[in-house]
Amino acid sequence: VYISLAVEDEPKVNKQEREKKTETIGIDVNIDSIDISKLISYKSPVKKKKYKRIEKSVKRLQRKISKQYELANKNNKKLFECKNRNKALKKLRNKKKRLRNIVMEYHNDVITNIISFNPSSINIEDLNIKGMLKNHKISRSIQISAWRKFFNKLTALAKRHGIEVNAIDRFFPSSKRCYNCGNIKDDLKLEDRIYICNKCGFTIRRDFNAALNIQNYYSIILK
Repeated sequence: VYISLAVEDEPKVNKQEREKKTETIGIDVNIDSIDISKLISYKSPVKKKKYKRIEKSVKRLQRKISKQYELANKNNKKLFECKNRNKALKKLRNKKKRLRNIVMEYHNDVITNIISFNPSSINIEDLNIKGMLKNHKISRSIQISAWRKFFNKLTALAKRHGIEVNAIDRFFPSSKRCYNCGNIKDDLKLEDRIYICNKCGFTIRRDFNAALNIQNYYSIILK
């Protein structure tokens, strides 16, 4: 004899979820780092020595393989006959995988740290990534940083923890607006890493200023 029972049980809510904070965290993303309104900066792994060392090795292997292809074509050899090249190709694939893993681990660490603050909501910029990729000066860095994957992973994990994620207006002047007095600094240049307000003299790291403005986005536009 078999008996089947259906029991409706309330989901367990841990202490952290019961004591969810009412604060909002603002996130500013750029090719050098991910900065949050807690005045914490997470330096991009692309800028670190370990990544650059592996990347340099990848470029060296690519040149080596290219020369091997030229030599094989010159001697009319088939691809599978060149054992050294096949070994080099395998090594190249492994190194490229290591580079991708470094970026993914970076994403996981940053997202875990942000979620650990247990905010009520997270504000991020709705970046026009497709348009930014047309800029040849920064397109490669954007591709390597995998911003879209970062945003998707952050949104998914935040949802699981009951944290709301808001994509704010991409035309909001988060970098140019002074967090202290609200003045817009129109002459701010991309190379200016320190924000100095023309009106009140407020001085702060440019990326932190942007993150703080992103954090307060809804209170700013409702004024």
